[in-house]
Amino acid sequence: MDTAYFTSRKDILDWINNLLCLSLVKVEQTASGAVACQLMDYIFPGSVSLHKVKWDAKEYEFVQNYKLLQTAFNKKNVQRHVDVDKIVRGKYQDNLEFMQWFKAFHDQQCGAESTVREGYDPVSLRAKGKGGKAAKAHFEKIAKEGSTKLLPGDRPEGMNRSGVDSRKFEDRVVPTGKARKNSNSNSNR
Repeated sequence: MDTAYFTSRKDILDWINNLLCLSLVKVEQTASGAVACQLMDYIFPGSVSLHKVKWDAKEYEFVQNYKLLQTAFNKKNVQRHVDVDKIVRGKYQDNLEFMQWFKAFHDQQCGAESTVREGYDPVSLRAKGKGGKAAKAHFEKIAKEGSTKLLPGDRPEGMNRSGVDSRKFEDRVVPTGKARKNSNSNSNR
């Protein structure tokens, strides 16, 4: 197995956020393909028509961004099959693996120790696309709405899997099954 697939979720998110001046909190936020398009443009400047990228795309529009990405792959002879049907579902594992591959591809093309490329302004380039000016705010809004699944480490303290603040229920004492049996048997005497 390629060592690229051992890059952690946190490392991937930090890398994307630093490189593209974004504020992603979940890998699933890359499902629209817009981040992948800008990463490809970072690696090969001008390879993606960033003005056609839809940063505020709805799920049914994600495929359009992947078509732009595939066109760039073809232009640059990048031999990578992208299973768009899986990625656009926004599942954690599929998106993580794709971004791990992208990180490895970036490191291969630009060098593992490379930082932000001189003269590359991700914010102004992103602003050319539909919804690009507000992309950072868009991702923050999506994260707050909880429209993608949060991992346990991403949940605010006290938040359970259902998105319910469990601290609201700390005052309630729910007797265990044993305690109930005992209290019922005592009342029968």
